[in-house]
Amino acid sequence: MLEVYGVQGLDEHAKGCVLVNNYPIKTVKIFGRVLSSVHKNYDMNGRANPNNFYIITVDDCSGDVSHINIKIPESCIFESFNEDSLVEIVGHVSFFQDYSRQIIGERLTVLSIGPDLAVEIECWKLVLATRRHLKHPWQYKPDVVQRTEPREPKFSKRDYLHRLEKQNLRIIDPESQIPQVLSVSDSFNMEFIEVTDSDVHESSDEMQLRQTPRLHTLKPDNSSQCDTDIDENSSLPFDEPSIIVLD
Repeated sequence: MLEVYGVQGLDEHAKGCVLVNNYPIKTVKIFGRVLSSVHKNYDMNGRANPNNFYIITVDDCSGDVSHINIKIPESCIFESFNEDSLVEIVGHVSFFQDYSRQIIGERLTVLSIGPDLAVEIECWKLVLATRRHLKHPWQYKPDVVQRTEPREPKFSKRDYLHRLEKQNLRIIDPESQIPQVLSVSDSFNMEFIEVTDSDVHESSDEMQLRQTPRLHTLKPDNSSQCDTDIDENSSLPFDEPSIIVLD
């Protein structure tokens, strides 16, 4: 770990991490035959000492130098074993005496008291499968963060209702709107009147003035003769005869 990462790998080195190819490994499991074992007992006055441990030498038959020293606390051993026993030990790697490696055992399982070919074959299947996996370097594959297809913006229910409310209001620019022409007829003069949208902007007084009927006074021509039923000697106060027309 220190050879590859230098000072940055010092923390992981202190935790017992090792690099196999480029795989950082902290917990290991080994299988082998017990060659020797030494028990370190620190009991005093009949009291068990929690610092008692075993030093076990195991041969895993992995190469020319296949002897591995394992330090395992006495409290982690629940089964009796002896030399030539087949054991399986789980632990982590520790360094001592100028980076010499040893395994600190956390659990010991006795697979067989003596030689057993069937047990060895099953364990070697697991060993070979692990070797094939560690043979190929580990490659980092980041997760895909962005998709090729653009995502549509998400709207909440509140935004959706607000958009519907704006659509119902029908907000339109009056300058860009085409004026609508309506044709109506007047009952008094029977003429067609065109009303456009621009008339809406007129004041209320102008609208009231347009709707109020107008009186027109017509004076008859004196030169022409008109027949009336009114006697010339009557006392009606008509100084100037006139006709009132309601428009």
